[in-house]
Amino acid sequence: MSSDFTQQILSAGVAAVEAYLKCAGPGFAEDSVGERSLSTFMAIELHNRYAMHAVPEARYTDLAKHLHIEMDKERKRSLLGLHADIALYDGGRPVALIELKILSDGKDKLGELARDLKKGDPAKLSETIPVYAAALICQTEKQKTLDEQTRRVEQAAGRSMEYSVPTPTIMPTDSAEKWHWCFGCVQRSDRAAIGAAASA
Repeated sequence: MSSDFTQQILSAGVAAVEAYLKCAGPGFAEDSVGERSLSTFMAIELHNRYAMHAVPEARYTDLAKHLHIEMDKERKRSLLGLHADIALYDGGRPVALIELKILSDGKDKLGELARDLKKGDPAKLSETIPVYAAALICQTEKQKTLDEQTRRVEQAAGRSMEYSVPTPTIMPTDSAEKWHWCFGCVQRSDRAAIGAAASA
């Protein structure tokens, strides 16, 4: 993965939201999209833009297998039924994982953001490939500004994130100002382990 891949994720995330809006048509706002739909639109964007194979809903047990990671029965059992929202492959080998969240009114999953970064820990995936958490972050009625939302997200993730440029909603609003949304992304990886693997 290149050092600027976080920016590529942000760009693909924004494009995925815009593709969803075009597909859904009038009457649907940015935060109407579900996580599985967003994962699919984003995987398509990543595949088309960067010539990668992008797999939505990739099973963690398959990822460990494709990375030739040996696990005992207990660790393997702990991964059963768990999926990465998007797995990126190059030459048949996973090269990165992306976990997605949508944070808006009625979809406030702050507690899951940091937890998803550790979902592959039984297979020690973050020691082998980069793991990213990405989020569609929408201004809400309770949190009046997008800046307040992003601060809450960073507190939940326990680390600073990078963000796309805030974008006004396409939906008409009762107030004089439109609410805004953006995409955020943060990486978790064991760089030393990845560097050692790359030089081996």
